[in-house]
Amino acid sequence: MDNNTAYKTLVVEDEKMARTELINALKEDGKFEVVGEAANVSQAYELIVSTPANVVFLDIGLPGGNAFYLLSELKKRSVDIPPVIVVTANTEYEYAKKLLNEYNQEIIYILNKPFWSAWIQHYHNILDSLLARAQELRDFEKLEVNRFVNISSGKKSYLIDPAEIVYIQTGPKGKGKTQVILKSNATLECSLSLAQLLLHLPSSFFQINRFEAINLNCISMIDHGNRELVLQNGQYCSIGSAFYNQFLKLTRGY
Repeated sequence: MDNNTAYKTLVVEDEKMARTELINALKEDGKFEVVGEAANVSQAYELIVSTPANVVFLDIGLPGGNAFYLLSELKKRSVDIPPVIVVTANTEYEYAKKLLNEYNQEIIYILNKPFWSAWIQHYHNILDSLLARAQELRDFEKLEVNRFVNISSGKKSYLIDPAEIVYIQTGPKGKGKTQVILKSNATLECSLSLAQLLLHLPSSFFQINRFEAINLNCISMIDHGNRELVLQNGQYCSIGSAFYNQFLKLTRGY
């Protein structure tokens, strides 16, 4: 979301007057656009399932159940839950903290009644919490994208999780296509050289001689006497003398 876009907001509160006051306060400066409201668990469930939103203000005590029951039902059915602001009374605060521990991925703020005397501070805290959650999601999306390596093979490109790669070798005498061997035993031919491909892979990949690199997490056995190792797919590899000392440092404990 950019700074000029209002947060699409759901308000779940059983007391009509309290619900109206909260909706009016949220609408004041245009940061929040209330797109739905509910007064009990059943209405709230249908509202969250059917109405795309960026945030939901959720009262703990509701007719037909409570916030814990509602969130558990939504998660049980794999419903996407927007960030949740839990609204709670002083007498429910300990329960709210328990709820936060259980649903820390969904709940981003606890709004403790009575809150009107400190509403401005709460309001800005809520905005900060929403911005922080949005940044977390962006960071996660980057991580999800960046954890894959793009391997071009002929006219096709494959997004491969590095954890699925066991072994990489160049063509004979360092010429020809680089071959990437996966845990599934599939082999991909890559247009990048071994050195170029290693630049795109995590530090768990190590070049063991001039023509081969391995995923250190896929080692099954090391024969230090012969400077050989066996990978989990049964592949035997020789460790070059120029690479052996660094290999020992990386594999202490094997």
